[in-house]
Amino acid sequence: MALPKKIKDLIPYYSYNIHFSDEDQAYVVSVTELAGCMTHGDSPAEALKMAHEAVEGHLEVLVSQKQGIPEPIAKIKASGDFLVRSNPELHQQLIRKSHEEGYKSLNKFVVDQLQKVVGK
Repeated sequence: MALPKKIKDLIPYYSYNIHFSDEDQAYVVSVTELAGCMTHGDSPAEALKMAHEAVEGHLEVLVSQKQGIPEPIAKIKASGDFLVRSNPELHQQLIRKSHEEGYKSLNKFVVDQLQKVVGK
């Protein structure tokens, strides 16, 4: 089954995670947005090529089963705003902690903490 062009054009935008596996003696690649979509190759370039083919096959199955196609993370437009819901006790603890650390804004404190989580 051939994929529609608009779906096939998404393939390079998926998140490919490549690492060398000592156990397999190969470069293994998984795709963040497509659970269970994995392959391998003798080099990173070969693994990526194989991954593109694996993604195409994975998407073909999803289309044939009339399932939704996950949007690549790279294609998701981020506004910079997102709402986080917590319980009132946690909210109060965060306010207290932010002030203890010298922040005048809870938002700035939370953004700084999130940047630490993602390594920035």
